[in-house]
Amino acid sequence: MDLLKKSKKELIKICEDNKIPEDTGYMSKTKTKSDIIHIINRTVPISKSLKPLVKWSGGKTDEIKIFSKYFPEDYDIYIEPFVGGGSVYFYLNPDNAVISDVHSELIALYKCIGNGDGQAIYDFMGNTPNDEATYYNVRDVMEIHSELDIAKRFYYQRKTCFRGMLRYNKDNKFNIPYGRYKTINYTELLNKEYETLLHRTEIYNSKFEVIFEKYNDEKNFMFLDPPYDSEFTDYGYCKFDKEEHIKLANLFKSTKIKCLMIIGKTRFIEELYDGYIVEEYDKKYKFKLYNNRIGDEINTKHLVIKNY
Repeated sequence: MDLLKKSKKELIKICEDNKIPEDTGYMSKTKTKSDIIHIINRTVPISKSLKPLVKWSGGKTDEIKIFSKYFPEDYDIYIEPFVGGGSVYFYLNPDNAVISDVHSELIALYKCIGNGDGQAIYDFMGNTPNDEATYYNVRDVMEIHSELDIAKRFYYQRKTCFRGMLRYNKDNKFNIPYGRYKTINYTELLNKEYETLLHRTEIYNSKFEVIFEKYNDEKNFMFLDPPYDSEFTDYGYCKFDKEEHIKLANLFKSTKIKCLMIIGKTRFIEELYDGYIVEEYDKKYKFKLYNNRIGDEINTKHLVIKNY
């Protein structure tokens, strides 16, 4: 339900249909559309939370319970310019949303599912064996004629590659080996909730600067999960170094948008966001090895940073 596209009369009807008490003020002639949308968002039960569609390095699914207390109560549009696997986006299942990422294949997948192609991708998965020879054929040989072909290949790779890793060579070719998983699950493609959410979402394949500029409004909420500050800055499909972090920090501090960021703790990040850090918490990573043994646990800290 895209509330922003509803007339004031239609919004009042939604309030009536959901038996929202009149003492909330939605019937008042002085209430604007934005006021009524805020009343609806506060009163009507939120949509069902969803899980990410694909594996993505640095996903925040397990951490949402820690930082969700910082989500603003009221906002018009949810914005995520580094959407990746979209753990927070799918968790919130917002009525009005904007997502973006510079990874073009990921965005092709989200657009195709939003356009109703989930069944076609599901059929492709069912007709494409999960074996080593087929994996390398899809990865290296498959002919691409459309955005849907890109989405099919990308989703298949996400489900069958080693540890769900994402890496590209100097020619921008995906080069992660076969994962050797005995079974893979892709039934989420048949869940129409994903199509409904992505269909009502504005989806971009743009840099973060574009999204900041286009949606610079104090009534909007932006969740930021950018690449971390580390020695590894070249992801193949994008480069994110200290210069990019400085650009992001400047926009974070100057924008009207309510911004909440989760990022790994380093001295550089602490100095960059001095005065905006509200919490830090421990994050433990465990890695599976080839034989399913658990590798050494890695301890790090994440920072919660906000500008409101």
